[in-house]
Amino acid sequence: PRREERFAFLLASGMLVTGAIDVLAREPGRRILVVDYKSDRIAEGADPRVALERDYSMQRLIYALAALASGAAAVEVAHCFLRRPELVLAKRYGAAERPALEHDLEGRLAPLRAGRFEVTPLPGRQRCATCPGRLRLCSYDESLTLRELPAATSAAPLQSNR
Repeated sequence: PRREERFAFLLASGMLVTGAIDVLAREPGRRILVVDYKSDRIAEGADPRVALERDYSMQRLIYALAALASGAAAVEVAHCFLRRPELVLAKRYGAAERPALEHDLEGRLAPLRAGRFEVTPLPGRQRCATCPGRLRLCSYDESLTLRELPAATSAAPLQSNR
């Protein structure tokens, strides 16, 4: 396994996607395991699968595409919650799914490519602290983007340090 594995791949549209994966393991049969560590706090009673889908589905999609673009026959993307080590949520993808996954990602990126950068209606530390545009592009004041939101706020994503 390799930690902090950098990746870059081109979508069919020519868009370059880059990033880094926490842990990448190459397995027999051209299979790849991607491990993404999460330091999130999951609210009491919250369904971690719903939160994961809401907050990290695009990240999972990009990691899967990065592995498939590298020539993997299959990839499993596993999210491991450091505060709940018994909780591992994983999803598998095969090479045949790559065109559909790329189409999904292109659709998600379409508003950004069209110049639409919509801000959240509920800024707060959980959602905004790691945003690369927070200091220079965001229309909200730092007092709002770094405020602590109540855990019961249903629209708030998981708290994350990533």
